[in-house]
Amino acid sequence: MDVSTINWLAVIAAGIAAWALGALWYSPVLFGKSWQQETGLTEESLKNTSMAKVFGTSAVLMILMALGLAMFFQGDAEMNWKTGMQAGLITGLLFIAPSIGINYL
Repeated sequence: MDVSTINWLAVIAAGIAAWALGALWYSPVLFGKSWQQETGLTEESLKNTSMAKVFGTSAVLMILMALGLAMFFQGDAEMNWKTGMQAGLITGLLFIAPSIGINYL
């Protein structure tokens, strides 16, 4: 897999756009209060959380997911066991692990 052909600006822009959508989704403007109520979170528990850490780590993980997507879009003409292993590794490290990390945060 040749990472030199990846459009890094597009990867960063996609990651930030996904992060911004998530931030808006969980904001009080849209579904933040409903989400907070359904998960049992209180204002006090949120005040004890480092929001800079949560939002910063989430942004980095979203950029990693965008990188994984960019790697998949490159594609190989030849499918064999090596490309299958690469696809599995990319899926695990750049989609599944960041998703779990974001949910954990």
